[in-house]
Amino acid sequence: MSEIKPVSRQRIWQLKQQQLGLCLTCAKPRVAGSNFHCAEHHTRHIARLRTSYRTKRNIPLDDPIRKTKPTALETEWKTPEFFESLGRVPDNKIASQFGVTTTTVSYHRRKLGIAPHRKHK
Repeated sequence: MSEIKPVSRQRIWQLKQQQLGLCLTCAKPRVAGSNFHCAEHHTRHIARLRTSYRTKRNIPLDDPIRKTKPTALETEWKTPEFFESLGRVPDNKIASQFGVTTTTVSYHRRKLGIAPHRKHK
């Protein structure tokens, strides 16, 4: 059987703060969108999570947090009109033109209900 470990006084304090709707670190009121932290500590927590994620995935820490909005050209190929205007162009040519994988192109074809290009034997 496993041993039951006693709960520390720090953990008891944190649980009490959580029940009262306060930050677990400093006892200020929690911010909306966070279950545990005030605005200051929520910001720090998100930064710590981002650093941890980027370190594990070998993403440079100074990369922008979010990419810019996609250009019209990047979203153009996801429309039914675009696929219909191409006719029978293979997915790999579309993928190389727009810098995406062939799986992504075939996914959008299926999503839009457009039959995929098939090679005839």
